[in-house]
Amino acid sequence: MTRQRGNKSSVVVVKQRQEKAVDLIGLGFTPAEVKDILGTSPSTMKRDLVALTDRFKSDWGAKKYEAIVEAQIAVFTLMESELVSGSIDASTATAWRGIRDSISDLLGLNAPTKTVNINIDENEALVGYRRFRHSTRYLSNEQLEAVYALIEPMNVPPVRQQIGPPETSPLWAMLERNHW
Repeated sequence: MTRQRGNKSSVVVVKQRQEKAVDLIGLGFTPAEVKDILGTSPSTMKRDLVALTDRFKSDWGAKKYEAIVEAQIAVFTLMESELVSGSIDASTATAWRGIRDSISDLLGLNAPTKTVNINIDENEALVGYRRFRHSTRYLSNEQLEAVYALIEPMNVPPVRQQIGPPETSPLWAMLERNHW
């Protein structure tokens, strides 16, 4: 099952928003600033940047894209050597890096990341798992498949019991007389 997105925009609106994003990034705004200016969510901005990157790759081809990646690496290497040699100060290098990061984001050179944090009480949540792993630690994959085949028919949801008054309750008599 896929989750539906919130507001669905027409293709024309999306394309216009992406073109505005390109213009703003070209003026030196970071993707975060562009997101705020255009009033989009972070996920919409990320989706737009991915679409722009894909469009760039298809319009210019893989060789041109690889050349741009190599040029980015050359710029970062130059920045590093200039900083180490003392030709530029740290604040200039930081500003320079910020500009290059924005360009890298626009071109899709920065790998997307997603972080998921889960908190579980390992003493409670992993007891059955740990016992299973301990009991099956020497089994081969073939033997584990046999265990799974044995367990699968046993793994059925519990039957829901209807809770009601005891069979000797006068409530049943009232129900039969349609007083209920």
